[in-house]
Amino acid sequence: VLLHLRVFYAREEAWTPTFIIFGITIVNVLLSMLAPVLASDRQLVVVLLAAANGFGFIAGAIIGALLLRRVLGHLRGREVVRTRPGAWGAAVVGVAVAMLVDWAAEEFLFGSLGSIGALFRVAVSGVVFLVVTGIVLSRSPLPEVRTLGGALGRIPGLRRFAPKAVEAPGGSD
Repeated sequence: VLLHLRVFYAREEAWTPTFIIFGITIVNVLLSMLAPVLASDRQLVVVLLAAANGFGFIAGAIIGALLLRRVLGHLRGREVVRTRPGAWGAAVVGVAVAMLVDWAAEEFLFGSLGSIGALFRVAVSGVVFLVVTGIVLSRSPLPEVRTLGGALGRIPGLRRFAPKAVEAPGGSD
């Protein structure tokens, strides 16, 4: 939703984001009014209010996508969907390795340090996740990764680690 809003602000169409926010607000208000009525238990009201907020943003995403398609034309969603499995796979590998490192860090390194140890565990696990996911993605054939690799290849320290850039469709002239 925020990306949709930014696109319209960049196009200097300041009223369009207002319509998206209006749609989000209408869905939020309607579903929030229904939450106490539909909840069988008072504790469920909070859950239903959270769901109302989520459905409001889903409505905003749908409204934003429809408005973007009207303004910009076809957004090539199939290409984006084809990229998802590769990115998800890399993220799953990164999460698995980070969880293994987190378990080892708790067990052998930071377990006795209390809350500061937990902070170190999160920091180490986060860095491990980013590095492993980046390495897996750098080995993938995704064109988005190849484009980013071409840009990273210009940085002297990253040149040997960055994936090779994608050739232009017509070759080089």
